[in-house]
Amino acid sequence: MASEKSPKVVAVAGDVTLDWNIARTPGHEQREVVWSAEDTVRVGCQPGGAALLTQLASEIAGRLGGWEIHDETQVPDDPIPGAAGYNHAFANWFLFEDGSPGKKSGAWRVESHLGLDRVAPAPPCPPLRGLPRPPDIVVLNDANLGFRKRPECWEHLLEPAGHGYPKIVLKMSRPMAEGELWERLSADCADRLSVVMTVEDVRLRESQISRELSWERTAQNLAAELVGTPLLNELSRCAHAVVSFTNVGALILSGAPGDGRAKVQKPEDAEVPPEFRLLFDPSAMEGMWGSQYEGGLIGYTSCLVAGILHQLMAFPEEPDIAAGVQGGLAAMRALHVEGYRDISSDESRGALLCFPKESVVETVMGVAERLRKETTRTEGTASFAEARVPLPERRLPKGRPQTAADAPREEPPFWSILRDSYSGDLEDVAKRVALDGPEGTLVDVPRGQFGALLTVDRREIEGFHSIRSLVAEYCGQSSKAPLSIAVFGAPGSGKSFAIEQVAESLPRAGISRLTFNLSQLGDAAELHDAFHQVRDAALSGEMPLVFWDEFDAPLGSQPLGWLRHFLAPMQDGAFLERQIPHPMGRAVFVFAGGVAHTFDEFVRGKDPETSDGKALEEREEAFRERKGPDFVSRLKGYVNILGPDPAEGGEPDPYYVLRRAILLRSVLRRTTDGRLFRKAEGAERLDIDPGVLRAFLEVPRYRHGTRSLQAIVAMSSLSGKSRYERSCLPATDQLDIHVDGDEFMALVSRREPE
Repeated sequence: MASEKSPKVVAVAGDVTLDWNIARTPGHEQREVVWSAEDTVRVGCQPGGAALLTQLASEIAGRLGGWEIHDETQVPDDPIPGAAGYNHAFANWFLFEDGSPGKKSGAWRVESHLGLDRVAPAPPCPPLRGLPRPPDIVVLNDANLGFRKRPECWEHLLEPAGHGYPKIVLKMSRPMAEGELWERLSADCADRLSVVMTVEDVRLRESQISRELSWERTAQNLAAELVGTPLLNELSRCAHAVVSFTNVGALILSGAPGDGRAKVQKPEDAEVPPEFRLLFDPSAMEGMWGSQYEGGLIGYTSCLVAGILHQLMAFPEEPDIAAGVQGGLAAMRALHVEGYRDISSDESRGALLCFPKESVVETVMGVAERLRKETTRTEGTASFAEARVPLPERRLPKGRPQTAADAPREEPPFWSILRDSYSGDLEDVAKRVALDGPEGTLVDVPRGQFGALLTVDRREIEGFHSIRSLVAEYCGQSSKAPLSIAVFGAPGSGKSFAIEQVAESLPRAGISRLTFNLSQLGDAAELHDAFHQVRDAALSGEMPLVFWDEFDAPLGSQPLGWLRHFLAPMQDGAFLERQIPHPMGRAVFVFAGGVAHTFDEFVRGKDPETSDGKALEEREEAFRERKGPDFVSRLKGYVNILGPDPAEGGEPDPYYVLRRAILLRSVLRRTTDGRLFRKAEGAERLDIDPGVLRAFLEVPRYRHGTRSLQAIVAMSSLSGKSRYERSCLPATDQLDIHVDGDEFMALVSRREPE
């Protein structure tokens, strides 16, 4: 830590706002048209922007000692709304009662942002204050409120001294990476520069970055944009660029930081490409963690700056930026749960709100201390998992120098954190998953939780998130046509269960489930009867979730004969019966494949790799005649369910054993009401004979997919049992219905080498 005998200097400057917090009286949630003396508010002012960063820096310095804070901001001692020369931001706050842990009285959060009363032209710079000595660290807040265009406000802070250029932390808002300040920093100070920004601001910079699909896809999209987009690739020259995904994760771009004595290497001379690290919450995607709490907060990115600044101040020789980001993310979550502090001493006048800088810094420092105590990073040490993000290889013409802007814009190669983390023998991992649960075993792997459905496969996570987003968006629209999606998988893979759980994971009630197996319908008249049932459900006020099972079954002797009968309902939300149109209302149509096991198989047939051109043409022509392209064009999305057996065709699928472990644990919990589970070291451990577990996980194939695994459990004598013993299993000839009984029992009896 810094010595008190040689104090160092942190200078803070940048755009300042006066944040006016309007706190409504709890209990008056409905805003009346007429005036009422019962509806009261309390208005307080919180210094924002660079002034808030000054408060956080001062709090860190006070706890560390040996640092002096030089404040280049200016706020009035007694601010009033509309005071000339200041940017005023306004927000409505409310005391939300959402069951926050340890908060009996709820939490004060933002109910709505009212906007910014912006000074035009930009406010003048505060008078220069004498620096006690050249700063060691400079913290800048660039909110595009004029500071970036005023060199007289920041130029004196960036001059090199005996120790070189200062280390710089830049909190940057959109538009990104432009303006005089950025040009100065990127040209002369990049190797000492740590930039902090939000992914939303990057998205608004003409960037293509996925949202709520998978951590892998989002991280690769963002990394490719940061090095491949001309407007952003200068960020790859910085010592660090941190892009936050609200409070669920962040991407850290790390270049090659220097000592500040020489100018940064130009990109064409660089030999070491930038490194990307993803910090992420394995159990939640962007925008999902905070959905359990109402309202929002002001100051998220300032928490992240505080985490990084603490590392630079506490460990100036060896700052751990990733640990700082960990602390900042943890502080964001604590801020979100706790809300702003009420510092009012007069309860009759209502709440007077204040940013909780003390608890934010305490959280940041607590995370840093915990991580420093660990000599090696073990699973679960940090609050957020970490993964290295690969980039596509750059292919350049011979003799042409390679620059950061040469990163290709095509789709990056498929990357899976699961595969990076577990690439060897998976049997032992699968056993631990079955016994202790994926949450306690696959702690550094993204998990997709949708109701009672859990998956760790990136392909399924992306598919389910896509479907969930489509259904959520549809529920918020007024479209009259049904939302049509498709789901494919081998028989018994759990297609209906998966989509039902995805739908139930949405924060919306009133979804009714209807299922029709088209292979059991005789003709179009029976399909019309099904349409009438859908119409009745829609008229009742509920949203019908309609499973059209085996939609790709033949109608009589016509392959894919049902498709043409769905075209009008999918397009217009109505069907024609005896020349009379019948509006169906809003519904979600789920088409579950019975013949085709994947979407590609449905579109291209069983053998899409054939080199017979004539056969391909005939297949495509037959698909067109059966209205296949018209049907596909009306689908809004699809997902392939993998099931408990190895996927057929394509790449090897060793991770099926993990899917089996997750499925087995889930089935046993539901079937036995949790009797086979006992608490051990804070987790629930499955009590099962090792041979029985081995057989469930290693049997070559289940004849009927998930249904077979469920059937074997249902056939076992588990009533009243607290342990799954070998004696509970059904007879071998009964097992033969669902697996090769002899193989299954051989696995049960196999002796493991000691």
